[in-house]
Amino acid sequence: MKVTVTEEGLRFDAFCLQAFEAIPSKAFAKKAIKRGALLLNGVSVESARFVRLGDVVELVGTGRRPAATYERELTVLFEDEHMAVVDKPAGIPTNGVKHRTLEHALPHNLERSTLPDALERPRTVHRLDYQTQGLVLCAKTGSAHVALGRAFEERRVHKRYRALVTGRLEGSGEVTTELDGREAHTRWAAVAHTPSLTPGWVTTVDLWPLTGRTHQLRRHVAELGHPVLGDTVHTRGKCLRHNGLHLASVEVRFPHPVTQEEVRVQRDEPAKFESHRSREIRRVARRQRLLRTREMLAAHTAHDALEGEHLARCRLLAEVPGDPFARDHFEPGHFTASTFVLSPSGDELLMIFHVKLQRWLQPGGHIDPADADALAAARREVAEEAGLTDLELVGGLFDVDVHVIPARKSEPEHAHHDVRFLFRSPTREIAALDGVSDARWVPLDRVAELETDESIQRVVRKLLQTG
Repeated sequence: MKVTVTEEGLRFDAFCLQAFEAIPSKAFAKKAIKRGALLLNGVSVESARFVRLGDVVELVGTGRRPAATYERELTVLFEDEHMAVVDKPAGIPTNGVKHRTLEHALPHNLERSTLPDALERPRTVHRLDYQTQGLVLCAKTGSAHVALGRAFEERRVHKRYRALVTGRLEGSGEVTTELDGREAHTRWAAVAHTPSLTPGWVTTVDLWPLTGRTHQLRRHVAELGHPVLGDTVHTRGKCLRHNGLHLASVEVRFPHPVTQEEVRVQRDEPAKFESHRSREIRRVARRQRLLRTREMLAAHTAHDALEGEHLARCRLLAEVPGDPFARDHFEPGHFTASTFVLSPSGDELLMIFHVKLQRWLQPGGHIDPADADALAAARREVAEEAGLTDLELVGGLFDVDVHVIPARKSEPEHAHHDVRFLFRSPTREIAALDGVSDARWVPLDRVAELETDESIQRVVRKLLQTG
């Protein structure tokens, strides 16, 4: 295999390391040169000789067995005759002696170059950590490998990483702390802040490594006190694993190895980043909703002994593990929210005829994940079922009721722990909307004529007694 030198300034052994995939290290290159497996212009020379423009370097044999191709599909974001940029998945090394490496997968994903100095197999020009995913530059010719290597040495390759780090990291800045006794320089900028139950906050941050030390980004942000989410190596104390390391190379800019024109390649942040942020927002919302519910129940005073029993059960539900607002939280049940809406005059109650249940009820239903709390769910339900908005809340929590829902289909028998609010409507204009066939204002003393159940009659008695 022959490669033509297109750029001067490298020692013979260093050039061979960059140009031939079969040469794994400079020490290996020196041994191959010494035994005549690597030739410069057809003759054996010493390792320290510097190559010149137009020299021909020939690999005549190393004794190494060619590595088998790892047939794994990769995302290729840029490719031409000289090079490519591929997306390395997390969980595989960039290169090495193992079979399942990014470099061993390149022949399965890239077209072989037809140029005279084409490499037998494409080679990666730099590395990403085993756990890190993202953009990797690959050379398809010997000259491209040398030119890209030189660009890295001269710091003309600019990379941007996206990470999730623990805690609230504000603004932007730089870290210049030496690593392993060598210069190390990282620039960073906070992108977004997400509330989180465990660390309090998770910050989405962009990182630009201006040098290339081992684990540089992970070590530098850990020094700031904000380790990368899932970093088991550089996190002091409890590590939040959360689906692996949340660090990815998402953008690279570099001079093309032949044209020298700037090439810019970008990819989206990994989907698991947004999944984590969304999950944490939901968890925090659930926690805040639960705390508000506990406070509301603690402040409520039961009107009679029966409501006192219901209140005790609701308070107990607010303390059990899991999500007591979820529809599939069957033991001992889950919370629902409903509304009793008085007419503008205050002497009539809004009643709706529920199509599915075929009976007269007050507006209400399940508390959805998007509802900030039970009160928000109650307002949403009356708007969806009767078209009423801008209702005036009368007091705080008005009533609680626990009633059994019979088993049906895949749902076992369970209890709805209904938290109920009292509103006054500014208008008499109502409509029968979602799941409702009729909606009407009914005088308080005539609600019983609709054959409503005892839980509604109990509330009507409370209204009549309290005025």
